[in-house]
Amino acid sequence: MAKSRRQLIRELAEELDIVDEMFDVLLEILEEKGLLNRDDFDRRLRERLNRLANLRSLREVAGEYEGKGD
Repeated sequence: MAKSRRQLIRELAEELDIVDEMFDVLLEILEEKGLLNRDDFDRRLRERLNRLANLRSLREVAGEYEGKGD
């Protein structure tokens, strides 16, 4: 049976929650070991996100991919 769109979204959200927690733990470990400065990390992340904002959205790219057909 095919999964509903709502079920797929819920599963994706759960997976993103897990990745988010993994990322937070990794950042904490790196910070504790003195390998990461949270302020520098935040600054670099903001810079990278600003660059990405100028790129086309993933939704646009996905829509083009779906339109090509398999």
